[in-house]
Amino acid sequence: MTLNVGIIGCGGIVSHHIRGYQQTDARIVMVADVQEGAAQRRAEALGCAWTTDWRELLARRDIHAVSICTPNASHFEPAKAAIEAGKAVLCEKPMTTSRADAEELVRLVHEHGVFFQVAYMKRYHPVMRRFKELVPQIGAPVLGLVRCYQPMAESQWANAASWHFRKRRCGRWPAGPWRQPHAGPVALGARRCGRGVGARDQPTRHGRGLAHCRRPGNGERREYAA
Repeated sequence: MTLNVGIIGCGGIVSHHIRGYQQTDARIVMVADVQEGAAQRRAEALGCAWTTDWRELLARRDIHAVSICTPNASHFEPAKAAIEAGKAVLCEKPMTTSRADAEELVRLVHEHGVFFQVAYMKRYHPVMRRFKELVPQIGAPVLGLVRCYQPMAESQWANAASWHFRKRRCGRWPAGPWRQPHAGPVALGARRCGRGVGARDQPTRHGRGLAHCRRPGNGERREYAA
């Protein structure tokens, strides 16, 4: 049976979802976005239906799965409704912007018995897998302050007018390089190297990832390359 997919949110990240679906037997049958122009452009490129109301998309019984690609603070409501409608869900990260909302989604997934996945694609990335292999050398994972986590060139980041730089819409910290601390996978180095933890992961530019930790005050620094 062909998997019919609906996509909620037609911003930049949706291109990756579309490319993934197009590499399978899945069929994108409808897209939704509150901005009519964005929804219409994606629909015309895909040859599918579009709407400005994601509830209309979820009401379609022929849609088996949905991708949720809205801004961070807008994940919970469509995700909740999709689960309750019995759809399989691929939700962009973060799952929600509050622990309570995330726990509610987990509860609903178990209640309705549907498939739900957060798009943490980095866990399959060769660089991240290499970091995991280094854990025995670095020490047990602990939480730390990530001073920088830059998974792409600065030129590829969203501009300052984007929702990525609006705390209310993106969650705890605005996105963007060098602006605020970010949560990242290399906090695993904090135990040995002190409180300051930083990371750069730019495989598209350098073909490798580099984690570094610096102990404030004495300048000690350790690097782990993959």
